[in-house]
Amino acid sequence: MNINTHSHRFGSLVLASLLLAFAGCGGGGGGGSSDTPVSEPPAQSLADMQGFWSGPMSGATLQTATSTQGVVLADGTAWFLLIPASGASTGMVKASLTVSGTGYAGTGKVYDFASLTATPVAMTGTAVAASSQTLALTPSGASGATTTSLTYSNAYATPAVLADVGGNWQVSASAGALHINWVIQADGTLAGASTTGCTWTGAFRTRSGGKAVLDFAASETCESLTATYSGIAVLNSTKSGATLFITTEADAQGFALGMTKQTDAAIGSQLTGDQH
Repeated sequence: MNINTHSHRFGSLVLASLLLAFAGCGGGGGGGSSDTPVSEPPAQSLADMQGFWSGPMSGATLQTATSTQGVVLADGTAWFLLIPASGASTGMVKASLTVSGTGYAGTGKVYDFASLTATPVAMTGTAVAASSQTLALTPSGASGATTTSLTYSNAYATPAVLADVGGNWQVSASAGALHINWVIQADGTLAGASTTGCTWTGAFRTRSGGKAVLDFAASETCESLTATYSGIAVLNSTKSGATLFITTEADAQGFALGMTKQTDAAIGSQLTGDQH
């Protein structure tokens, strides 16, 4: 799944609610006739909503976004980027969804990459497994909802393996102003340093269910201060790039980071000082 990425180091986002329309039965007629019952849609399940999804956004403006791309995991955790017409994402949503009758509902946060703030959000919607999904996002204090109709990507069904992330990677944050170099081992463990002198340790792990998402957890130490991050990684189809969706402890801050796999030529260039 190809995801456009632009990130600042701490941000926040709000999810909103989707109103579902239900068909009603008409009143009964006279003379002994009876109404024909109208069946309600079947109950939703978490399996219906999991997958990679993308689609246009409409309704109330949310961080200037005109489209969104993201993933809903088997446990109901949703991660979505907010993407304006320029293509550089302005924020991210993380929410926890549960089944609610014939739909789903959840709460989370919207992370704004420009203001580095987070806003509570509520989300509701419906989904047809491996096909389509509708949802609405309404941030706390917003006057209206942002809605979207999403399309499923079958790339979600292809399992991600740790071999996909083995090697040397450059991670970009803060609109490309910050670069982090990681060496990732065959078992998913990582170590590296940023251009600001901070050091990183952590690991990628496969998820149960054989889907195209890896779990991620790492710590960043800058002088005497250490921050911990957790989230997921979504690789592109060629395994040459990935998007990291991560938050700090208690989901206080959120980021979307871009990962680019480094070739032998690129690594040699960095060692000789030709690339920053």
